[in-house]
Amino acid sequence: MALQDKKNKTIFTKTGDGNDKVDSAKITELETKFENAEHIQDSGSFAQLGIVYLQLQNVSEELDELRRHLTYDFSGGTGGQGPKGDKGDKGDTGDAGARGADGADGAAGGVYGDKIKILPTAFMGNDDASLERTVIEDDVRGKLAVRVASSSQEIFATVAIPEGKSVTGCRVYTNSKLTTYLNGIDLTTGVMSELASGFSNETINLKNSYSSTSTNYVAIKIMTTTTSQLIYGAVIIIE
Repeated sequence: MALQDKKNKTIFTKTGDGNDKVDSAKITELETKFENAEHIQDSGSFAQLGIVYLQLQNVSEELDELRRHLTYDFSGGTGGQGPKGDKGDKGDTGDAGARGADGADGAAGGVYGDKIKILPTAFMGNDDASLERTVIEDDVRGKLAVRVASSSQEIFATVAIPEGKSVTGCRVYTNSKLTTYLNGIDLTTGVMSELASGFSNETINLKNSYSSTSTNYVAIKIMTTTTSQLIYGAVIIIE
């Protein structure tokens, strides 16, 4: 910021304009009046006082302008806002979070290691009898099982295969040796295909594993022949 035009105005000078004698006389006159306090008593002194006041005002304005000039030009005034900087580079992607905990086993069975547990309540009798009656058997103290209520019935349990897993076999637990089948089912059509067969209380292994899809499941069929045959549960073996 440049220094603005000066504001003081010379009323008279002591030297330099060729009228030194006149200017000196004016100064002497003013000094004499102030020394003798005539400017207080003599109303005529107001003219001289006005000149002095005007001169002091001009000097004060000039000093203010010098102060402003020194403050802003030499110490540096506040500059305007600079242009906005370029956008910074995108930061690195953070590390992946820790794997969540595995869900708990379901109330009606569930996966445990390489097995899907099948509880007695998952079994149902077929329609070979006039009424489908599959009952929980608890007549033997300290034991629980399921049985059919008609010797004409067979008993089934259907099981979903977890996504990404394949069935490799099954095992059924009973109180006697019963013929057992493992079948693959298409849930959209009900079409059933036999995967393997064998006996209860033995592991039945598939020749070829049966992989999970969005539309398949497996069914265990047990060939019960009397109402005294008890099924305690079963497992589907997966990998």
